Amino acid sequence: MDLSKELEEKVKSEAISFLQNGKPEWDIPHTLRAVYWMKELIKEEGGNEKILVTAMYFHDIGYPHLQEGYDFNDLINSKKDHSKLGALEAKKVLGNLEEFSEDEINKISRLIANHDNKELILTLNPEADEYSHNQILVRESDGLSKLDWDNVTPNFDKKNVAKYLDYFKERSVPCFKTETGKKFLKEVMQKAEEYLENMK
Repeated sequence: MDLSKELEEKVKSEAISFLQNGKPEWDIPHTLRAVYWMKELIKEEGGNEKILVTAMYFHDIGYPHLQEGYDFNDLINSKKDHSKLGALEAKKVLGNLEEFSEDEINKISRLIANHDNKELILTLNPEADEYSHNQILVRESDGLSKLDWDNVTPNFDKKNVAKYLDYFKERSVPCFKTETGKKFLKEVMQKAEEYLENMK
């Protein structure tokens, strides 16, 4: 099902009201780029845009505020409960919008709650069922945006960017399961390596 432009603008506005209180100079551009990547994945892999794009707008709204100058360790420490908190907040917001069914809200909140669960993603097969397919696309679009440094500039210095890239390779790369996601990952990974190499 398509997500109308009018409803997407409402969803985007609600999400940004949360994201502006999270990681400075990161959460908003990262989220907007994750939405872009989700739309690109849907073109090739299929999927319900109303569910998947909405999930991407809300997937990181549960992060606590981090001060400017936060480092890799601060980021990792902040990740602990953000998925579950984001799912709870998204459920409330979407219920108030009155343009999502209870089933749609439950599907979106479940995707948000599990989007950072590596152990779960590794067990899923994108061809197994709708939920598995959707959860994998959420993880892939999030991951692509995390490394899309041409469009979302990292907040870290070179040392912390290198730490993050190693962390991504270990934790996120194995979670890419669709052929389209793997193709896009190869492209953004190459650019991310070049970005790191050119940092001072």
